[in-house]
Amino acid sequence: MIALVVASALTVSLALAQDGASCPAADPTNGLGQIGQTVQTLAAPQSFEIGLATRVRTQDLRGQAELQATCYDDGDACPGGCDAHVVANTATNGSARMHAPDSAPGAWQDCRNGQDCEVCFGSDPADCMTVTFRGTGPDAGRADFTAAFWAELCAVRDLPQALSGECDRIRTASAALGAVSCLAQPDAPGCTGRVATATQRDAARQAVADCLARQAGSWRCYYQGPGGTLSPGACPNGAVNSSGWDCCNGDRDHDACVTGCGAYYTAAQDETVQPAATAQPTPPAEPVGPSVAETPAPVEPTARPTQRRFPGRRLRR
Repeated sequence: MIALVVASALTVSLALAQDGASCPAADPTNGLGQIGQTVQTLAAPQSFEIGLATRVRTQDLRGQAELQATCYDDGDACPGGCDAHVVANTATNGSARMHAPDSAPGAWQDCRNGQDCEVCFGSDPADCMTVTFRGTGPDAGRADFTAAFWAELCAVRDLPQALSGECDRIRTASAALGAVSCLAQPDAPGCTGRVATATQRDAARQAVADCLARQAGSWRCYYQGPGGTLSPGACPNGAVNSSGWDCCNGDRDHDACVTGCGAYYTAAQDETVQPAATAQPTPPAEPVGPSVAETPAPVEPTARPTQRRFPGRRLRR
């Protein structure tokens, strides 16, 4: 046994000597003291705890289904002025996928309104990111991020697959929208009847205001559309998307993000054909509005739900 201990000490001593540690022949205890100090450093409780926490975290992530990252903007009903944030179902909050950043692995704490929240998309802890949490909203297993969040995030490289895939979808859908945004240019040819008039917008907003006055600021007043969907009065332009749960605003990337805004876009008008050099100039043809078939439909994300649960109470700033 003594021989094994001495042999082990010599082996470690040689290894340390290669890294600059020494064991003078006149004082062999000096080298053993260095060995003991180094072993204590390598086995420090803090290093062990970090390694253990990382393993627990990774196991928890692998044991839970991945989040579906989606995009939303419900106008005046959107908390925090619809800043860059995330909302999630209470069943998803407080899990390895979504939790307060200071949670201990294996004892995940809920994210709180208006505070930082760590959201994880892959089984690797490197696939986690921190974003402001604004409350409840979507079905379990989904993380609804605002269009403002995606606008900032999609400029970043090397994102987790769940996020980079959504950014690719937004870019594809943006390119597929008609060339002219009728929300941005309501008087453009082909936009007649595509957007709400000022009178219609004012009436819708007044209906929401009257409801809020009667019901002491209830968030339900923003959801007076068919089947409890979003009221046009909750959207600045009075433009609700085809699912009835999000606002369109005329910005291509925003509208591609929330999806279902294709009806507010129209194809580009035909350009005037330039006459040949030998031909007599002819007057340009009158622009003709596009047919429905000519307007490319926005690309919808796969497995996106057709409706979202009521958002519940949220912190508003």
